[in-house]
Amino acid sequence: MLHVLDADADFFNTYGINITRGRNFIPGVSTDSSAYIINEALASQLNWGNPLGKIISRNGKHKIIGVVKNFNYNNLHSNIEPLIITETPYRYLYDFITIKIEHSSIKNTLSSIEKEWKKINPSVAFEYSFLDNTIDDMYKTEYNFRKIFLTFSLLAILLALLGLFSLSSLTTEQKTKEIGIRKVLGDTSGGITFRILKEYLLLVVIANVFGCAGAYYFISKWLNNFAFHITPGVSVFLISVLITMLFGVGVVIYHAVRAANSNPVESLRYE
Repeated sequence: MLHVLDADADFFNTYGINITRGRNFIPGVSTDSSAYIINEALASQLNWGNPLGKIISRNGKHKIIGVVKNFNYNNLHSNIEPLIITETPYRYLYDFITIKIEHSSIKNTLSSIEKEWKKINPSVAFEYSFLDNTIDDMYKTEYNFRKIFLTFSLLAILLALLGLFSLSSLTTEQKTKEIGIRKVLGDTSGGITFRILKEYLLLVVIANVFGCAGAYYFISKWLNNFAFHITPGVSVFLISVLITMLFGVGVVIYHAVRAANSNPVESLRYE
């Protein structure tokens, strides 16, 4: 099974598609009406080192005059599959016209195109869409997933910080008398802060290890839904770890410093 794309000679230049071997269709050359241009994927599948001049039998004999570099004609979930490009569409009718226009004059240009359209084909309504919007529509699921994921991620981070804030507050309150005794015995505020901090620092490190491992697994599984995808880099996880460490340490230090700088007399008054 082969995919077929109906396109004229201007298609390749309009979309910036490179013809790596052979040539483009030449308007007015009668033999080109039955000629094919194929992509590299088809040439590879057929084991044709040099496809030019080869014949494909498909409702007649079709000579290959060119080979184009592989390009995505489907969404990125799919691999690039073998493709035939023909200048003669089914029933000799094209479905779409592609026009490149200047971004600065979209409204005026569309109005001019509509006028020309009505002159040529007044019985058919003038309908258009922009390529970037069409591509966006192909990935609506991914965009929605990103919004949901971002929302729940922010909520999870907020809840984690609130939990850490409450836990560190409770811990420092329970150690108020211990802190007072240490200060009376000559311990410094920095030393007391470090002792409290290192307990939580270990927990934050362990949480990051499990979090990064889980994130890498689920991200990799999700990216495998795409034939073309990036590989999660180490830098992304390092930045995440750094940010969580900064927030986590900041929350704990806030309570630790307050407790370490408190008056030991107040905490030991009733002992």
